[in-house]
Amino acid sequence: MGNVRLCGNYLVNGATSNFLLFLVLTTLRSIAMGPILATAPALASDLSPKDEAGKYMAYNNLSTGLSGALASVIFGVLLVNMTRTAFMYLFMISAILFLVGGMLFSAKVSQEELDAQFEAVADEAGALA
Repeated sequence: MGNVRLCGNYLVNGATSNFLLFLVLTTLRSIAMGPILATAPALASDLSPKDEAGKYMAYNNLSTGLSGALASVIFGVLLVNMTRTAFMYLFMISAILFLVGGMLFSAKVSQEELDAQFEAVADEAGALA
């Protein structure tokens, strides 16, 4: 459900011509993405085999960092050379791709599997304490 809200935020963000509204929506999106980016490496570690947890966390960090670096360069060049309409379409396409990624994750990893992994990690942490 969070992916749908973030996708809606992207769509409205791309369609607005009011700069103040754009900043407010961007702030809300950043607040929503903060916990996701903070917990994603832990989720990658918990869902991976224990002896390969570091490798999976590295893949997660590499994908996050590399995509951010490439996006900054590519979108910087695009934004200098594009019209407002093209910018709006770019935001809408990114919203759709974000939603598709969330749907693929939801299809591949069930909530029951996530709950079972969470309980196993919580039990393991409780046994260590």
